[in-house]
Amino acid sequence: MAKYGKIIASASTKERLEKLINDYYYSNNWVITDNNEVYNTLTTRFMIGKVVVNKKGRYQFREIK
Repeated sequence: MAKYGKIIASASTKERLEKLINDYYYSNNWVITDNNEVYNTLTTRFMIGKVVVNKKGRYQFREIK
């Protein structure tokens, strides 16, 4: 199991977290899939080294150590 590092963003809903991720990367192409992976609709690739975690009723966008 991967160890999680620094929290980059946190929100109460996936939609809000998606907006924060796109703001962080100055983009509109990142979406969170049903299995909590971050996918770029423009490049058709998944994000590497980052993960979405549902913890205590909030969604967190975190680095992987």
